[in-house]
Amino acid sequence: ELSAERSVVLVLEDLHWADESSIYVLRYLARNLGRIKMVALGTIRAEEGGWVRDSLGGLKAEEEVINIELGNLDSKGVATIIEEICPNHSLPEEFIQTVEAQSNGNPFFVTELLKHLLATGIIASDQGTYRLMADAYGLPTTIEEVVHHRIGQLEQDALALAEFASCLGTEFDRGTLLSTTAVREPERILGGLFMEGILVDRGERVGFGHAMFQSVIYGTMPDRWKRHFHRTIGEFLETKCRERPEDAIYELAWHFSKTSEHRKILVYCMLAAEKAEGAFSVDLAVEHYRNAQRAVRHLKSGQEAASREFVILERLGEIEGVRGDFPNSSESFSLAIKLSPDGESRARIHRRLANILTMQGKFDEALAELETAESFLKGDQHAEMGFLQVARSFINVNKGEFDAAVEQAKKGISILEGSHDTEAQRAAGKAWKIVGVVHMLRGQFDDALEYYGRGLEIGERLGDLYGISASLNNIGNVYLTQGKYDLALDYYLRTLEMLTKTKDLQAKIDA
Repeated sequence: ELSAERSVVLVLEDLHWADESSIYVLRYLARNLGRIKMVALGTIRAEEGGWVRDSLGGLKAEEEVINIELGNLDSKGVATIIEEICPNHSLPEEFIQTVEAQSNGNPFFVTELLKHLLATGIIASDQGTYRLMADAYGLPTTIEEVVHHRIGQLEQDALALAEFASCLGTEFDRGTLLSTTAVREPERILGGLFMEGILVDRGERVGFGHAMFQSVIYGTMPDRWKRHFHRTIGEFLETKCRERPEDAIYELAWHFSKTSEHRKILVYCMLAAEKAEGAFSVDLAVEHYRNAQRAVRHLKSGQEAASREFVILERLGEIEGVRGDFPNSSESFSLAIKLSPDGESRARIHRRLANILTMQGKFDEALAELETAESFLKGDQHAEMGFLQVARSFINVNKGEFDAAVEQAKKGISILEGSHDTEAQRAAGKAWKIVGVVHMLRGQFDDALEYYGRGLEIGERLGDLYGISASLNNIGNVYLTQGKYDLALDYYLRTLEMLTKTKDLQAKIDA
């Protein structure tokens, strides 16, 4: 909306600390800016955030991203910082060269090093001129060491508040920070941390002056204090968001996952994982499901714990398969099989494992899994039997066994189409698309259009955007093969519209 009135620059700093959801949005923006008068400018450290750079690598290949490499400060830049902090100084050139070499041109290192030297009296103002006050001096060799020296100068209450803040992240709500009971007069202590530059006042928000402060403080804190602070923060958020806990579900899951409150970890991490799935943030979903799995194993053994872990493992297997992590997906499903509460559940997991093998082109192994799955079912009209038939049909299409594929697809449809279950109807829609593929490959275009149309009808009834897009794309393929280019183009454009609505322009359309 802003770009309709004026040019807009969106600045995103420190992308190396971004989470998956943020990078997902950035990729989406980059691909959809089009003719909008807007540029997104992101900064990232060369030595950090490797997965972020990899994630954006595809955009670079598509010329959606321009990469500008920046070097460290040269000697002139280092000298400028020294002059800003110590104006009118008489520091020897040898000292300035040592600072440049020690800091490797990192501006944060230079700044914090000088503050350390000023605080310890190695540099001091003498009649308006900053001088070295000692002939012999030792300089910290790493950024971490400089930060340790700075933190070591804090009084006890200030350090305690900084430690509590480090459990909140690099930026956080002021009210949450001041909720701590770790110190008396937290508002006064906070003012001191602002003056020291450890924390920065951003109105209702507070942040660390540099993420390195948060990293070093959190990294050196005893584990028992971390657990205590995270539990305190979690309990504060529970009270604050009692009416709408979903607003803070990621934070609740994160903080309690750092405690020994295993039941709360399980509840909040499951909710966070489901929310992440809904946001297409599969890596985040996997992280929360893994935390939930660790928590459930601390609960008393029994049917409840086993059934909960079964649910977690099934979801993990599905998500890991979606992101192409086939080894972990197979492992999750294999563990889930051992915890399956009944024959139907066991059959379903074997079918899901077969789907993972199918995606890897291991068709014979997949068919063997489907045979195993069927052995746990009683009666041809069992709903799961319909899913098995559709899975077999899809494998046989890929193997070129078209007659078997059509027979199995139609058998699956007869079982599933009358079901009120959304997943069953979606599978029936996929089966109609499989039948359509076979008829198209055989040159029976009118029949292919009829069957694709049935799949489209089911997708529209369910509001299944992926199902709709797959059917529209397949219909476009028929018209393209027939040379009816205007019709093909119309269906391809409608396909893109559906994919845009799913927020995934890179979606691969199912057969």
